Amino acid sequence: MSGNGEADRGHRHRNRVNLAAAVFLTCLLGLAIWTVKLFTDQEKLQRCLDSRRTNCFEVDQRSPGGIRLPAH
Repeated sequence: MSGNGEADRGHRHRNRVNLAAAVFLTCLLGLAIWTVKLFTDQEKLQRCLDSRRTNCFEVDQRSPGGIRLPAH
């Protein structure tokens, strides 16, 4: 009887380890995709800047909502 309980515990432990490994690998894959996208975006920006264009990225010229100048 005790052998069956130990087998169940081993099976549950193995399932937890497999789940933790799957979560870790999913996070690692997401990080790899994010890194490749970051490098690709930086390469596009560098190519644009190297071509001496002046509109390579947008600049938000609106004033931030939190900063207000005093009215005179």
